[in-house]
Amino acid sequence: MWVFATSNGTKKLSEPLLSRFSVMYMNRYDFSQFYEISVKKLQAEGLDDLMSYAADEIAKSVWEQLPNANIRNCVQIGRLVKNKPNRKLYQKSNHHAAYYTLCLRTNMF
Repeated sequence: MWVFATSNGTKKLSEPLLSRFSVMYMNRYDFSQFYEISVKKLQAEGLDDLMSYAADEIAKSVWEQLPNANIRNCVQIGRLVKNKPNRKLYQKSNHHAAYYTLCLRTNMF
């Protein structure tokens, strides 16, 4: 049987547990990798062609504005944008994704 596990760090894991795994370190995403994966994930989450600019703006805003940008941030913001009842509002302005990014960062939601 094979067991695979992931973690953002190993500091809090006990030595006996760590001894059962081979630890591999991965490089962080660069912007192009982050952008490509984020946009695909946001489209899979339901930000369709009508809101494709939103996926673009969310990925860019998260990368540029959050100190530890990750794809989970993009998904959280994408869900907020997608669930907003007035979609026409988002079709007229590219600034809402950045606004939601800042709100999420300051825990306004």
